[in-house]
Parts: sequence; C-alpha cells; structure tokens
Amino acid sequence: MSEIKELTNEIEKNLLKFLRVPKRLVKADNLIIAAKKDLLNPKKKSSEFDGNLIYTSEGIFNIYVTKELITRSLIFTDTLIKLFRQRGHKVEVRTNEKYSNYNGTKIIVEGRTFNICIRETRKRVKIKSTASWYYSAYESTGVLSLRIEELDKHQWSDGKVIKLEDKLASILAYFEIRAKKEIQEKIEIEAWHKEYELQRKKVNSRT
Repeated sequence: MSEIKELTNEIEKNLLKFLRVPKRLVKADNLIIAAKKDLLNPKKKSSEFDGNLIYTSEGIFNIYVTKELITRSLIFTDTLIKLFRQRGHKVEVRTNEKYSNYNGTKIIVEGRTFNICIRETRKRVKIKSTASWYYSAYESTGVLSLRIEELDKHQWSDGKVIKLEDKLASILAYFEIRAKKEIQEKIEIEAWHKEYELQRKKVNSRT
C-alpha cells in the first residue's frame, strides 16, 4: 500500500492537468465517440431484471450503465484514456482476434494486458410475485465503477465521500505497480524453469 501511495503522490504532482475530470466531453477520444453513439442509440434495450443497464455493443468500449449515468461514465472514461496514454500506456478495443477471449476492452501497461470494463454496480433483490413466490432481479445503485476482469479481479467504485473520478491517480498507480510485479514474477518463473531443465539434463547425463 505504501508503494501505491508513493506512486500516487508522484502522479498527482506530475500529471495534475490530466487528472481533472471536466463537466462535459471535450475533444473526446474516438473510442468514446463510438461508445456515446452506441449507448444513445434509440434501439438500445434495457430490462429491469438487469437493473435497467444499457450495454455497449461488441467491438465498442465496454460500458454497462443506466441511462442516467451515460454522460458521467463517458466523461470519466475519456479522462481515463487520456491519462493512461499521456503516461505512455495503451487503451484499445480488440476485435477479430484468433481467440474470442483476446477480444474486448484492454489497457496495456508495460506490455501487460488487462481486460477492463466501466459499469454501474447492481444489487440483487427478491421480488414477490402474485403467485406468492419470489424471483430475483437487479436494481441499479447509481454507483460507477472500473473493474479489471481477470482471474485476479480488482474494482474501484464510488464511495460515500470519494467518487471514482477522484481515484484516477491511485488507479494508474495500481496498474503500473501490478504490471511490473507480474512481469517480474514471469521472469522469475522462466528463470526457475530454465534452471530446473538444466539440472534435469545434468542428472540424466550421469545415468
């Protein structure tokens, strides 16, 4: 946590201009222009069973929110994209990859790829039907979140006091530190396997 805090402070000092979230979209990134057009498409459908969330289409930046949060989610995501790119990282939506799980919305930090989405959190509720039995549905919460959709998941959400927009520096710090640690772990594992194979060949050569 101290490592993240230290890097967060450095980001806040050096990238203050890019941490400011505007009240409206200004020179929006092409990914956000496409997402806005898609989310505001009158043909888009939502269901109370899904908490009335509206989903972006395949091949569009991954956003799941209610109508009320569309504008805010787009402004936040546009700021996020510009911040990461200013830091030298990549944000992209991949399509037509060989394997379907390689597609989707990606943040690439130090060569490490993270699958992400912007979504409004939901809560599950039980609803009593007229037939005296219950069924489950979801209610929207108005809480905006950024989620890493990996085996090792991580999520940032609005708090009671601190909104998601105020967490941009710590979000960037987390991605950078996690990417470096995962790369280092990969190097160490590869080195271990190399040494293991070397020792195994030595043993086999003696028998």
